[in-house]
Amino acid sequence: DPQEQASVRFHMQKEWRELFSSYCVNIGQPLDADSWLSSVEEMEKRESLAKDAARMARRKMMMGIALDQDTQNPDSGVFIERSATQHTTS
Repeated sequence: DPQEQASVRFHMQKEWRELFSSYCVNIGQPLDADSWLSSVEEMEKRESLAKDAARMARRKMMMGIALDQDTQNPDSGVFIERSATQHTTS
């Protein structure tokens, strides 16, 4: 279930952030929480954009392969510049 996976991911990230900030406080490391959370959000945004770009590139490649195969085998693929009636009557 995608919604459940998103919920688990959100809560795990929240736990990690809380643990990390507690660790920084415990060892005396100064932490600007607003800047840190902004940088985390920016990293997540970049990751999401990279995944979307990779997904689109893969789709484009797969469509190119499918169209190439269809042009090489017009009888068993997509009808290119032919109507379905022409295909069934030939």
